[in-house]
This record gives sequence, C-alpha cells and structure tokens, in this order.
Amino acid sequence: MRQPLSLLLLLSLSLSTHAQTFYTDSKVAVSKVSFEAFASPMTMLRKVASDVQGNLVSVDDTWHAMLNTETGMVFTYNTRGLRFGVGVGQSDLRWGVSDSLGNRVNTHARYWTFPIRAGLVTQITDIISLEVWPQLTIRKVISLEKDWAALIWPPRAEMPLSAGLSVGSAFRMNDHFHFTLGAVMEFGLDDLEDAGAGPAFRSHGELPFFLGLRTGLRFSL
Repeated sequence: MRQPLSLLLLLSLSLSTHAQTFYTDSKVAVSKVSFEAFASPMTMLRKVASDVQGNLVSVDDTWHAMLNTETGMVFTYNTRGLRFGVGVGQSDLRWGVSDSLGNRVNTHARYWTFPIRAGLVTQITDIISLEVWPQLTIRKVISLEKDWAALIWPPRAEMPLSAGLSVGSAFRMNDHFHFTLGAVMEFGLDDLEDAGAGPAFRSHGELPFFLGLRTGLRFSL
C-alpha cells in the first residue's frame, strides 16, 4: 500500500514542478519606445548674475513672480539601464520688475522648447515607479513683449539654455498607459534679455530659476 502511495506522491510533485513557469529578466517584456504628452505649471524666480570679476551686483528693483506654463511631447527610448528622451513644446513665461519708485514693467515671452533628457527609473511596486530625469532645455524665442509703450522691440536672447532635474513617479494604468507626476527645477544658463540695453530698469545680468510641477500621460509600445 505504501509503494503505490509513494509513486502517486512522486508523480504529483513531478507534474506540479513541470507546471510552474519561471521568468528571467531577459524574458520579461519591456517597452522600448514611449511617447509622453506633458504640461508643467511653474513660476520663475531670478538669480542676479555677478560681474566679470565675480562680484555680486547691487540691485534696487523688485522681482514679481507670475504663473508660467510649459506644454509639449517627449519621445523616449529605453535601453534598460537608462532612458533617453528628446521632445518639442512651447513655454509661456511671464514676470514683472518694479524700480525703486514703484514703476512696474511686466514681460510676456513665448518660446519653442526642445528638451533633451536622460532618466533613471526604479520600479517600487507593480503600479508605481520612481523616476529621476536630468534635463537640458533649449529654447527658441517666438516673441518677447513688454507693457511699456516706449519699448517696441525689447532686446532678447534668441536661444537661452537651461539645465535642471525632474523627480517624480509614474503610475501604471494598464499595459500601455502611465500617468506621471513630479517636481521640476531648472536653472537658466543664459539671461532671457539683453541686460546691457536695460529693458526693465536694469543694466545687470539675471539668470532665471524655474520651479514647478510636471504632469503627463505616457503611451508605451
């Protein structure tokens, strides 16, 4: 009686073992290409640039931060270790400056944007991943206008650069779509205006600092 029971047990274990499927990283399907539409509400602050000797310039004007937006689309290629992305979009920037007498000039600038970024992605759960994206943004000016009638054609930088970091998460909705949300910080590498012309009560350089959120919808192939 024991021998048939032993044979039956061995047969059951054998069938159970063969029925199990084990996956290695090489067999797990990974999306190589994705497209992400994004929107970023943000504000812009300033850093007063130092002079050629490295000394900070004394200023007596007041900066007024306003709501800015940036929208666009990014194409990303996944190499497993890193993700590389390039995109195109538009940024709509607004800021104001008041002199010591309280006279204020508001500026409205629009740019084509070309972000270039690399990403490190860590899967936290089946649904949530942590993402860090260092980014370089190239901007091409479309228009720069001021509410100052005497300044019809404000001096401006044609292609200002900025570099920064986006840190956030992606939330898996299904096999193809993810919702993304994160914080963005970007430091301007160029002045947005020709400081020497004094278009806003100033003759010193100013580098922009962008701070905001970034949300998007990602489609993976």
